[in-house]
Amino acid sequence: MGELFRSFLSKLIALLTVILLFQSCWLQMVTTESSAGEILTDLSCNNDTCLPADEAEALKTLVSKLGYRSNQESPTNNVTCFSPEFNCSCTTNVCHVTNITIKSSNLAGFIDGEALSKLKYLEILDLSDNQIHRAIPPTLNNLTKLQKIWLSSNQISDTIPADLSNLSGLQVLHLSDNQISGIIPPALNNLSSLTHIAFARNFLEGNIPTSLGQLTSLKYLDLSINLLTGEIPAELGNLSKLEYLYEISLLA
Repeated sequence: MGELFRSFLSKLIALLTVILLFQSCWLQMVTTESSAGEILTDLSCNNDTCLPADEAEALKTLVSKLGYRSNQESPTNNVTCFSPEFNCSCTTNVCHVTNITIKSSNLAGFIDGEALSKLKYLEILDLSDNQIHRAIPPTLNNLTKLQKIWLSSNQISDTIPADLSNLSGLQVLHLSDNQISGIIPPALNNLSSLTHIAFARNFLEGNIPTSLGQLTSLKYLDLSINLLTGEIPAELGNLSKLEYLYEISLLA
């Protein structure tokens, strides 16, 4: 009987060891990168409970002013941190909005600058192919983590914000097919990470800034079909990484 008990006890200990090992492996697997690119270090954070209240309210205000309609009854009822339109990155106890992508969705509102400025962790903003109007808010300059901005094919008017100098990590700035007027801001040369600039089919005027020649990471430049004057700056010849330069027609 004693031998049988010892054998049973040995098997029980082995089983408990396997269970504990499995639990340890599972806890390590919780820290994973989802298919959408958000880092989930705690599955309990895969919801809106970890999104700070001010950020959650700012997101809802922003999409409401844009004219986003998630369903017929409650326009912002389905504004959640993890959805096809809104993605977050999380640590063990907090989430932040990092990606807003609402393209080709018949948005007919405007970009609320105050609400947008509160989404300080935003990396990607894609509102292309809608009917958004009014100006690009200057508060865009507060979003220091922004990497890509797509606002093409809308009805955005007014001018390009003169000061975007805080967006040192910005790589893509697409504003084509709008109603934007004024000049191309010379201070764009401060955006040293830019690889893509698309300002085509607007009402931009004045000279092409020579300072664009300082954007040595630039690969794509499209300023076609505007009201630009003067000459093409020789400084653009410094753009050794440039792969696509669309035809620029300058007025006399």
